[in-house]
Amino acid sequence: MAPTEWRPVRALRLHPVAAQLLEVAGNARRFPAEVPARVIEILPDGTVVAGVRAFLRARQGGRERVRVVVRAEWADEDAALVAGEVVKDVLAGSADPIAVGTAWAAFRKFCAGAGRPRKGYAKTKYVRRFRISPVDRLKQIVRDTFGLSDDQLRRMEVILPLPAELHDALRAETVTLKALVALTSHPGAVAAVVTDVKAGMPPAEALARHLPPREDRPEAHTALRRLLRADDQAVADLADRVAEIGYLTDADRARVQRGRELRDALLRLATEGEVHEHIARVLGRASGGEEAA
Repeated sequence: MAPTEWRPVRALRLHPVAAQLLEVAGNARRFPAEVPARVIEILPDGTVVAGVRAFLRARQGGRERVRVVVRAEWADEDAALVAGEVVKDVLAGSADPIAVGTAWAAFRKFCAGAGRPRKGYAKTKYVRRFRISPVDRLKQIVRDTFGLSDDQLRRMEVILPLPAELHDALRAETVTLKALVALTSHPGAVAAVVTDVKAGMPPAEALARHLPPREDRPEAHTALRRLLRADDQAVADLADRVAEIGYLTDADRARVQRGRELRDALLRLATEGEVHEHIARVLGRASGGEEAA
C-alpha cells in the first residue's frame, strides 16, 4: 500500500471529468450510489483522481482534513489516461448503458480540449518511451477504460437525450439499444412512444407502432463491402478487355454513370489517415502540449 498523508479538504478539487459527471444536475443519479470504500488518491496539485465519492462525502460532511495517497507518478502522465482512471472510479464497474454513455461523452469532451487541462497535466513521454503512436495510445486508453468499441460507446451516447422512461426500459431490457438508436433518427415519434409507454404499453410494442418499417436493404458498410468485392471481380475479369466490348447501350452508359457518381462520393469521404491525424491532434490538445517527437 502506498504511503498516505493528511491534506486539507479545501485544498483538494475534483478532476474536470468527475465534476461534469457528478456535479451536473441529473447526472449523478446515473452512477452507482454506493461503491466499495476507496482511499482518496490525488495528483500533487490536489486533483482527486480516485476515491471521488469518499472526497465528496468528506466535503459535504464538513471535514477539515482527509487521508490521501499522492500519485506523484501521474503528474506528468497523459491527460487522457488520468481522465480514464477518473471515469473508472466513477463508474465503479457499472455496465449501465446510460452511465457508460454519460461517462464516454464527458471523457470525449475532455479529450477534445473542451475542458482545458490545467497546468498540472504536462505532456507525457509515453509515446517516446514505448514507441506507440498518439492514435494507438488514445485507442488503448479508451479500450482499457470502457472495455467497449467506439461504435458501442457512440450508440450509448446518442440515446442520452431521450426521456428517462426509455432509459429505464433499456435498463429493464424491455427494449434494445439498437431500437433506441433508431428512434433518435425520428425525433417526432419520441413523444408518442413515451405517451404509450406511460399508458402501460410495452416499450418494444410502442416503438414498433411509431417507427417506420425498416427498409429491406443491408447496412451501409455491408453494402460497401459487396461493392468492393464486385469491383475486385470486375477488375480481374475486365480491366484488360474493355476494347473487346466495342460500345455501350444508352441504358448501360447511364448505369455506369450512376456507379461513377457513387464512387466519386465515396472518394470524397475522409481517409483513415486523415481521421488518425485528427485524433492525434485531439490527443495533443488534451495532453496540454505539443506531440512528443
